Amino acid sequence: MRLSERATGAASQAGAEPVEALAEVDRYIAIPGQALAYKVGQREIERLRRVLVGASSGAELRRFHDELLGHGSLPLGVLAAHLPRWLASLA
Repeated sequence: MRLSERATGAASQAGAEPVEALAEVDRYIAIPGQALAYKVGQREIERLRRVLVGASSGAELRRFHDELLGHGSLPLGVLAAHLPRWLASLA
């Protein structure tokens, strides 16, 4: 099976357009660490959100996201150190 056929099959299963799936497959081939880096960052942000916001109201979750995104791209270690300090400053 050719790469384009695999991408088309994956697209039909995921409900995406074949051209989008092929672009994603090409990106994973060209930059194999990109998907891993994305997933690591996603899991760390979700962990921080669970720990810091927990079952808080939607307003607090919006403030968390504003603070998270307000600093732009940060290393995960810096983010993990900054967000608890930010939360403590709110109290």
